[in-house]
Amino acid sequence: MDLDKRYHKIPLKRNTVGHFILTIKYGTRDFKVILDTGASSTVLDLDSVRESGISPKKIEMTGGGVGTAEASIFVIPDEDVTINGLHIRVSSIYAMDLGHVNASLIQRASDRVQGVIGCDILIANEAIIDCKNNTLYLQKDRL
Repeated sequence: MDLDKRYHKIPLKRNTVGHFILTIKYGTRDFKVILDTGASSTVLDLDSVRESGISPKKIEMTGGGVGTAEASIFVIPDEDVTINGLHIRVSSIYAMDLGHVNASLIQRASDRVQGVIGCDILIANEAIIDCKNNTLYLQKDRL
């Protein structure tokens, strides 16, 4: 399969813990995020969202992940989302307190992140992750 014809190639970096790191653009704002195949949804850090001038809206459900079981979840307004210049499909992006994630990263001598890309984006954009070459491929022309 010729990936370059059908897929947009996105270089990934690795943090000191070994997570894949990349930057997404939400509207005009950049967010440094972890690529997390174990996360069902894409989530941005609540403090980072607010500091960027985005007004999140609290929703009824709670969520969790590593280190937390029931955190308040907020939905953020729809805006264009791009990764490395590629417009991507996403149904909703959520915000929640990721302080526990960043505390763990800092404890392990790694940099803070402002969010997590989950399977919602990966599945909707038919992602292929090349771990050996630190590359994420997302299908082109998915809008």
